[in-house]
Amino acid sequence: MIITVFSIILAVLLEIMTPVSLTVNTFYVAPLMITGGTFILLSAVVLQTLILTPLGFLEQKLVPNLMEIIRLDRPLYYGRLILFAFPLISYASAVLVLENIRYQNWLFLVWLVFFGISLDLIRDSWERITRFLTPSYVVKKVADQAIKSVQEEEDELLWHHIDSLSEIGLQAVERNKLALGTQTLQAFPPIMHAFFDSSKSISHQNHDQEVKNETGRDEASYTIFYLLQRLELINDRALKNRLETVCRQMIMVLGKIIIYAANYDITMVSFPVHFLSKFGLKAQQHHFDEVAMLTISTLLEISKTITQDVDVTYSELKESFQAILNGLDALAKETFRKNKHMNISVLVQPFLDIKEFFSTPKMIKHRDTPFIVQEIDRIVEEYRVLDQVVNAIPPFSEIETP
Repeated sequence: MIITVFSIILAVLLEIMTPVSLTVNTFYVAPLMITGGTFILLSAVVLQTLILTPLGFLEQKLVPNLMEIIRLDRPLYYGRLILFAFPLISYASAVLVLENIRYQNWLFLVWLVFFGISLDLIRDSWERITRFLTPSYVVKKVADQAIKSVQEEEDELLWHHIDSLSEIGLQAVERNKLALGTQTLQAFPPIMHAFFDSSKSISHQNHDQEVKNETGRDEASYTIFYLLQRLELINDRALKNRLETVCRQMIMVLGKIIIYAANYDITMVSFPVHFLSKFGLKAQQHHFDEVAMLTISTLLEISKTITQDVDVTYSELKESFQAILNGLDALAKETFRKNKHMNISVLVQPFLDIKEFFSTPKMIKHRDTPFIVQEIDRIVEEYRVLDQVVNAIPPFSEIETP
């Protein structure tokens, strides 16, 4: 805004130093207005032309829908309108000056101020649009727009932004851009946190019913399913490209989303837990053992959060914890399949930890606690029987050959 301030100061000085009765010299002022308007017009055109090539290249290689993201940037949109309107205003003002209308002095001074504003807009537009050449800025911009669409209850726009972030994440993983891929994944939990918080409001219920009529699902279920499908695509691509860092980040991101879902509605937990367990199992099958261990820790943390921090007094817990136990069971079986000689107590410890969570005064009185504890005991007993069978088998060296 430096040029704008300077133009205002210059206009004030001209008004003070020039007698009000003095008529503006049309021989100088009209050409000046025409020249200034043309300069702004050409500058805006050159600005758009110079930046289109690198932006188009970036859109093709790394950031899909980049032009659409730029189009949705309101300051840039209004800035372009002003920059292309100012030359027309300048030409019209020049015509009025040539016609010797009254208050020519004031018209020139106002034009001078707006000329300074236009120069500032040229500089601001250049700085703003060049930021879009940085993919990390684009990710933050799209994430902010997604949160805004949640606040304005624009579901179609929210899903569109989720698609944009997902495509950026896919392209980043495909080109081994670890920092960009990680930043893209980290953008999803705040969006879902804002979404679940917004869905709790009473005014949101009518809107939820409209979405349910259109999609056949309630808004929250449809949105989280929509997101999980795209997260699975990114995870599969990361596994294919052997990017363990991205897979690890995926587990942490999904864990946060599940906790946000649990605070919103405990019945929303089972489906994303299924995806979390599947991601961990796939990582284990690709020999990313640390990711599998992180998945187990995340499932335990989710269980701890639900039993200690979430009000589950009147909630149905069977389905959610059945999903958690099934996920832990699948990971334990895969671990044993890869290493038949490992200590069975290590495999059953996560189940015992969850059983301990249900021994607190808060959870021991819950109606679903007996069923969940019974399921845990059944799974633990299966592994103890497996341990006995494995220990009963003699070593290969002791088996007599006929």
